[in-house]
Amino acid sequence: DLATIDTCSKESAWEHGLDQLRQMAACRIQPDAFTFASVLSARGLGWQRALVLLANIRDQKIQPDAYVLAATTNSCAHHYQWTMALELLSRSTIKPSVVGFGAAISGAERAEKWDVALFMMADMMRLQITPNQVIVSTVVQGCSRVWHWE
Repeated sequence: DLATIDTCSKESAWEHGLDQLRQMAACRIQPDAFTFASVLSARGLGWQRALVLLANIRDQKIQPDAYVLAATTNSCAHHYQWTMALELLSRSTIKPSVVGFGAAISGAERAEKWDVALFMMADMMRLQITPNQVIVSTVVQGCSRVWHWE
């Protein structure tokens, strides 16, 4: 059930979350985007599994939403796949959220790709998504390290 899947995402029990999705399919219960976003948010899922799950969502004709995009982007960025996170954001047909951009910017920060982080923040502004304080702080701190500002 949905409550179990949501609990799994919080407790890093991604395997149990995937089992719940399989059981839903066996019972012919159609999961929604929120259900998939909960499983995608599980710690330990891995970026490859997240991308497979995203493909499964599309195969089931479920329209991914900003939460699904953010969870998938976060999974990629968390596992140092910042280029994949950026690609997900740029190829998305839905408007990304602050959370999705924040995850991608965080991934670029870990890879010390400050030009990319700066570009993503500019892209947020172009899409009329206001960067939050964490995003601005991350980009400013990274740029100051690169340019040795004090």
